[in-house]
Amino acid sequence: MVCIVCHESQFTAPSQSVSHPVALQCGHVFHKPCIEGWFRSSDGPSCPLCHKPHTASFLTLYVDEANSASNGSTSSRPTAQGHAAPVNDDMDDMYARMAQMSMAGDDSLMHMALQGNMYMLQDEMEELTEEKDMLEERVQDLESDVACAKSRADALQMEVNRLAKISHAHKTHIRSLQQNLEEKKQQLRYYGVY
Repeated sequence: MVCIVCHESQFTAPSQSVSHPVALQCGHVFHKPCIEGWFRSSDGPSCPLCHKPHTASFLTLYVDEANSASNGSTSSRPTAQGHAAPVNDDMDDMYARMAQMSMAGDDSLMHMALQGNMYMLQDEMEELTEEKDMLEERVQDLESDVACAKSRADALQMEVNRLAKISHAHKTHIRSLQQNLEEKKQQLRYYGVY
């Protein structure tokens, strides 16, 4: 396998290589200086192959020279070590197996990368579910506030209706008093008092 950035072999003995290869979260492997340069030259840290964002530390892959010498093989198998901030042991194991399969040309590497992405998506889904639950709780609070406000508005409308009836009754009473007053004035005029 070659580093897609510099097009040189990824898994050679450390004495023959500029740097140990590193694996990203998506499972793609590059030389560390190559991928660091790629991150600096791009808009953000994302894989040059699949363009998925990279948010964790690199997983450094080391060549196991003792293993290749003991079994007489000319190809070295990498071992994963020194992951600076592992999310959990399962992720470390997955990265190590991905590196070994990459060396062996195993086709299940893509399956493991997809499995890693599935774990990340599950975490993201859990976060989104928590956020959804909080939003639903907020919606319920707002609906309760709206119901209280509607109830208060209904009570105020009833008070307005009651005051309107009282006002109408007062106006009717005032008209009646004015009519009585006019009648009294006419009687007084008739008798010449007014």
